[in-house]
Amino acid sequence: MGSKPNCDFVVIGGGINGVSVARELAIRGQDVLLIEKSDIGAGTSSQSSKLIHGGLRYIEQFRFSLVRESLKERGLLLKYASDFVWELPLLFPVYRHSKRPMWQIALGLKIYDFLAGKQKIKPHKRFSKAEMLTLEPGLNPNGLMGGFLYYDAMTDDLKLCRAVAREAEDFGAKILDHHQVISILPEGNRVRVSFLKHSGGEKSILAKHVINCTGPWVDVFHKEVGMDIPHLIQPSKGVHIVVKRCHYSTALVATHPADGRIYFVLPWYDQTSLIGTTETPYWGHPDDVSATHGDIDYLIQAVNQTFPALQLSEENVISTFSGVRPLAKSARSVGSASREVQIQSHFSGYWTVVGGKYTTFRAIGEQVAKRVLEPSVFNRASSAHLPIIAK
Repeated sequence: MGSKPNCDFVVIGGGINGVSVARELAIRGQDVLLIEKSDIGAGTSSQSSKLIHGGLRYIEQFRFSLVRESLKERGLLLKYASDFVWELPLLFPVYRHSKRPMWQIALGLKIYDFLAGKQKIKPHKRFSKAEMLTLEPGLNPNGLMGGFLYYDAMTDDLKLCRAVAREAEDFGAKILDHHQVISILPEGNRVRVSFLKHSGGEKSILAKHVINCTGPWVDVFHKEVGMDIPHLIQPSKGVHIVVKRCHYSTALVATHPADGRIYFVLPWYDQTSLIGTTETPYWGHPDDVSATHGDIDYLIQAVNQTFPALQLSEENVISTFSGVRPLAKSARSVGSASREVQIQSHFSGYWTVVGGKYTTFRAIGEQVAKRVLEPSVFNRASSAHLPIIAK
């Protein structure tokens, strides 16, 4: 059987998936240690579009199971994490030049409402051109055919991530931030993890299982600790810009005039608008990701097409933020690559978790727990109706 382990599970990475995995294991009575090299939620989990949504664009990719799961999780978060998640009406203008005509968007929204089932917030509505201009007077009237109003949800991603981490701790998980893992080695049927402590010095711990939730850092991590594991992700950079509040309606979704990609204009703190996002391949180090002039211009071009009176320029940008999506590696482009999570075992006791959407973090943690625990242990508890509250 090998040496007696110091703990049941070591989770590496304190992003939303890592803290969710730690929470799911802890509520089932497991001894869990989570190690994060920086602050909890400081990476991709604080650089999202702040949306808790089903992913309307995935309907045209026929990923109905992903959308259904995401809408179910949206409903659970609205009910059980209401301190951090709130309803968000979105206005969707449609233009003559739009990649998706009115009938296609109408069909997509009908499917979206249907897939939400009992978790539906409110049914979508269809509006004429005149009604759209009344709701959002700043819209470009040229070629405007009409539009829609539908509902999703929004969150403060960093606050929610840290709240999940606190819940994990409340159930007994131990969290070490600012600790750097430097090696992972099999030892019999256990796994030894060595790490540098925040206070200085090195420590090692023997675990039954190690679960790597480092997201966009996973391939870099394997290289740095000398693990010979093929690349697991297809990194995609997402950039957002923040400007002075530039719209009247609660939120807006539109298509970029250059490539038809959906982008969002969302209300954010202090009377600002959050605009995003881009999606481009990224092969640099995740620590070095940043917004380029091209990224900023791409988003400004979209907003100026939709709100011509604004005439935004780079000088109007208050701030930018960038993150790397850890999409599971595939032959598809980043825009069509799968958002489903992949849970892989590489040797006895060592697992990686890649892919997934922020919205489905609870379900991802639950799937991991189901994979690594005996059924009798997994079935002891469920997080579906556990509240996540501000403290």
